[in-house]
Amino acid sequence: MKNKPAHPTQEVREMLAKRIKTRRKYLGKSITDFLKSTGASWVLYRTWEKRIPLKYYPELERAFTDWLEVPNGWLRNLNIVVEEADTSVNLCHSAKTISGEIRAISSWLSTKNLGQRTVNHEQLTEKDFRWASIFAERFGVLGEEASTLQSVGDRYGLTRERVRQITEKMLERASAIPVKTPLMDTFVKEIEKSLPAKVNELNHIYRDFLGENLSVYTLDQFCRQILGKRFLEFSDSPAGMVVAWDLVAYTPNENMAKDLRAIRESIKRMITSCGVAQISWVVGETSASLGMPLSREEVLKKAKLIGEFEWIHEDAGWFWLGENYQNRNKLLSIVRKIMSVSQEAVDVSLIGHALLNSRREHYGEDNPRRLLHIEPSVLVITEVLKKISWLDFKQSDDFYSKVTLNPKEILSDIEWKVYDFLSQNGGIASRYSLTEAINQHGDHTPALAFMLNESPIITKVGRGVYMLIGWPLDMVALNKAISSVGGITEPTYDVDEDGFIIFKYELSEYRNRVRIFDVSNSVSRLLKLGAYTMQGFDEPVILTRYENGSCRLNQFVTKLKKLGMKVGDIFLTKMHPVLMKIEVVKLA
Repeated sequence: MKNKPAHPTQEVREMLAKRIKTRRKYLGKSITDFLKSTGASWVLYRTWEKRIPLKYYPELERAFTDWLEVPNGWLRNLNIVVEEADTSVNLCHSAKTISGEIRAISSWLSTKNLGQRTVNHEQLTEKDFRWASIFAERFGVLGEEASTLQSVGDRYGLTRERVRQITEKMLERASAIPVKTPLMDTFVKEIEKSLPAKVNELNHIYRDFLGENLSVYTLDQFCRQILGKRFLEFSDSPAGMVVAWDLVAYTPNENMAKDLRAIRESIKRMITSCGVAQISWVVGETSASLGMPLSREEVLKKAKLIGEFEWIHEDAGWFWLGENYQNRNKLLSIVRKIMSVSQEAVDVSLIGHALLNSRREHYGEDNPRRLLHIEPSVLVITEVLKKISWLDFKQSDDFYSKVTLNPKEILSDIEWKVYDFLSQNGGIASRYSLTEAINQHGDHTPALAFMLNESPIITKVGRGVYMLIGWPLDMVALNKAISSVGGITEPTYDVDEDGFIIFKYELSEYRNRVRIFDVSNSVSRLLKLGAYTMQGFDEPVILTRYENGSCRLNQFVTKLKKLGMKVGDIFLTKMHPVLMKIEVVKLA
């Protein structure tokens, strides 16, 4: 460090000269006019507009003051300001970053005597250098955490109060003279295209521009307190929510809260429905809720403020807010249930089917927003699952859980009852067996019917037969389940010489209990619908076709029981489509 100079520094003299030139141009006066009115030489005047001389010229300077229409002393005193002209000075011409501008201004303000100031910290006295460093660090050049009174004081061996006093004294000096900050001004224009945005993201994007560890937030504080400029607003709850978000920066007077709430609700609705959101859908939904059209760009900027925004498939517009953003996430709920019951990796197509099946109720025919309903593709679902921390995969699309999940804690009561029964029966059973088991301690038929249609933990493998998803196929259990609903294979048939259609059946436990006898499609298409007489009975057997396409012999099982047939008996059924007769022959 060097001692204070006895005269104004070269920088101050150059700033004064530049101010003189600016004032002359503002008044629209020429150098020739001045030379004619004062008799001064051209060389002397040019010196005044380059760097004012150290030597004082009383008569010339009085004439100069009158000609420039400024108060006495203005030529040599930066504290005297003429409002009409731009007399701000550029202290930051050599700065490469905004933190460099802050350090230059800090160096300038550290010296009390205005005429002896400099932006070159190497020319400062030890005390001034210390004050300049404290001031710059207080405004965040080393980062927000390092800018607190306590942190700055610890580094310089000062109390919090002393750091505050130094800062306040330099702030008082800052109000005496307007300062140009070209890099900051450029930054303010540059950052507008990125707003609104999270502060930590802006810090990352503009790190080279900001310099050191300067934050956008502390830069804004510097601009407000030193330069009197306000270019950003900040909030950790921009949507007016109780739960704090990451700190967000946006332009002043922007209607952030209303827009963000609408965008957030649109995203939440879609994530609740299918685990991910699609930007075009969100734009349309938000525009509808606000009653005004919004562009994709402005919605996307604000959507990126919410949660942990991350693209899933950017080209198709699919994104999500991270696996922990909200509790109600249809896809994650489905995956969690599936993984809690599965014994092996589950193909993503099964997960996609379970999601699609569960969303049928979410977008029913009467839902006014049904036209906005879109489904994530298997590709999108695959990419989401790959981002879930507790999942892993093999062969790119078979997923399994890396952690043990307790199905009793995850499944609903009725799902747990079904899982408990199926897991004890090879993972597969008929609907009839499930109904009988679940209803042992009360009538749960409606809940079971809904669960079999909606739950992701089971898959239908045949008529009336259900299997736990992610379980290996147990052929013994499968045959048992199929047998309980009418047989393992569709029966073959023959036609005898008298025109009777003959087919073989087994009286299964299922047929015996529910009194339903289905006739296969291959047989029913050869028969007429209607009443068939049966020897030994006054009431006929009725062949009926139902809306779902099934064909049944009503009252047939009841008559078989009266003939002494038992569960497991095999018999031939003979039906004549012209005579409308039916005969039964029990086989040994």
